[in-house]
Amino acid sequence: SRDPLRPGSRTGPPMSPADQTPSPTVRQMSPGDAFAVRQLFQSTPFLVPNSLFAYHLFAGRYASCTAAVIVDGQVVAALVGLPVEGPVHAPARIYVWQIAVDENHRRRGLGSLMLDFVRAGNPRTSFFETTVSSSNPASRGMFERFAARCSAPIRQIPFDHSADFPAEAGVHDRE
Repeated sequence: SRDPLRPGSRTGPPMSPADQTPSPTVRQMSPGDAFAVRQLFQSTPFLVPNSLFAYHLFAGRYASCTAAVIVDGQVVAALVGLPVEGPVHAPARIYVWQIAVDENHRRRGLGSLMLDFVRAGNPRTSFFETTVSSSNPASRGMFERFAARCSAPIRQIPFDHSADFPAEAGVHDRE
């Protein structure tokens, strides 16, 4: 198991002998993960999936802002982020666009593992941004715990896109 604050792939916490689930490995997404990542986001409540091309692009162009958790050779969790401020290879600010964990692997800290991994791989990053709807308490809690681990404040600014996307009105919660 590698130090969570050092970049590169690492394994998650060891499982107890009673737990038959192999240890997860976290690494940057690769373009070859695009199909599996899209399937994961399609099967996750609260999320609207992007195109296969978009995930391929994120993994290739913005790899340092992504993470994939692999168990038994399968992608079971993924984080897609984008550099918002600064160069792509050393962003000062990262926007976490989407994060998801397969329903059979939830409540094991994989979302936190991915956030810590992306943070470790981007030591010049001072800020993480995201949008989370109030109807997703699990995600809100994960980001609150991440901020606490980083000794970082949370600033909440309502994001209401209904005027920009009238066709989505009532389909997607405010974030």
